[in-house]
Amino acid sequence: MGSLRTAYEAKESDAVIEHYSHVLSTSEYPEGFPKSFALDYIAQTQMLVIEYELPDIEALPKLKAPGRIFPYLKPDDVHFTSETEKKLKDLATQSGRATADELVRDVVEGYILELSQTREMLNNRMTTSKAAR
Repeated sequence: MGSLRTAYEAKESDAVIEHYSHVLSTSEYPEGFPKSFALDYIAQTQMLVIEYELPDIEALPKLKAPGRIFPYLKPDDVHFTSETEKKLKDLATQSGRATADELVRDVVEGYILELSQTREMLNNRMTTSKAAR
């Protein structure tokens, strides 16, 4: 173990890859999350490249309450400064939304949709990359 640590601290490629491979393979994720990854270490630039398969959308936790991204939060649990509250109200009005809550909901839903699309794109790239090997 001591020699692996010494090699890792010296940034030897095999030791760096072995260390991070161990970290990723022993990490705990919810059921249904893949543990498929590929590693490479570029010693000249000290860059670690990690290619990690992302979970299918079905494996992600489901919302407990429709329309609420964080079901454990009540609307009264989220507080904004008066300056932020004013900006949100102004943006809601400018965008034709009835309330700042509607604006925030639309923004968060859009963000989650974008994350989902990005996940799909990255999975497709990983599949293409594996097929090319």
